[in-house]
Amino acid sequence: VRRDDVAKYAREALKYLANDDDAGRMVGYLKKGDQYFGRMADAVKTSMKRSENPAKWSDELVKIVGNVQQDNLKTVLSLIADVHTEKGFEAVAAIAKDDSNEARQKLAVETLNTWPGAEQTAAILEHMKTVNNPFDRARLLEGVIKANGGNTKATAAEKVDNLVKLLPVCERDVERGLILDQIAAINDMVAFH
Repeated sequence: VRRDDVAKYAREALKYLANDDDAGRMVGYLKKGDQYFGRMADAVKTSMKRSENPAKWSDELVKIVGNVQQDNLKTVLSLIADVHTEKGFEAVAAIAKDDSNEARQKLAVETLNTWPGAEQTAAILEHMKTVNNPFDRARLLEGVIKANGGNTKATAAEKVDNLVKLLPVCERDVERGLILDQIAAINDMVAFH
């Protein structure tokens, strides 16, 4: 719509009207990257939260990753991270490994550093083998530790098991220290043993 005020309210309305069948079209608007990008991203985020099938939204977001303007890529990657599906992880990790565009690569690494899903721990550890920069390694590890420590579905014993699995990947004492601190924070007899 040519009138900005009308378009603004229309985007706001989409936030409440869109359902899972509209995922492709809603995400398609993000690809355009117009002046309403922020509002549209907000509408997609809200719809994903209410969705019965968030993975469908993530799949649609993965499709547009290659066509999104640089300025908007961070937002799209963080929307993918919110749902943290395996396919979403693979898409972000692929950009993180691709050094043909340094700016895009940096955004992907930042997204992996804050990846919220403990279920992708193994994949992140696999990715860490290719990361040489000690700061990137530490931040990635910190993200994985947080995801495991804050995992609401896991019991204390499962959390400790997951965290212990991280130890062999550590190259430095600082990295091991981060993991042991999180195990201590679980503050359970399982952690003590």
